[in-house]
Amino acid sequence: KGASQCILCKAGYYSSQGSSSCKICNAGTYSSKGSSSCTKCQAGFYSFQGSSSCTKCPSGYYSYQGASSCIKCPAGTYSSSGAKSCIACPRGKKSNAGSSYCK
Repeated sequence: KGASQCILCKAGYYSSQGSSSCKICNAGTYSSKGSSSCTKCQAGFYSFQGSSSCTKCPSGYYSYQGASSCIKCPAGTYSSSGAKSCIACPRGKKSNAGSSYCK
């Protein structure tokens, strides 16, 4: 017997029209309940597989669009939370890897 109604996919999953099942969103993407596709996380954010939202990268880290994790800023650079890239320390200042400021 066929289904009498369609069921919404839960957040972190999606399905296309006419689909018989929900598929999990890949890491680096997210979806809300009832989505027909997953959306890439914006730069400065990341997500794990099956996420309903993206998480902001902490200070000292950065990420590209669609990231599944954040990348630690190398020594000599820094970043604030949600960064798309690391910023080089000015002359006369330094930082360790993963820093949120130069000293």
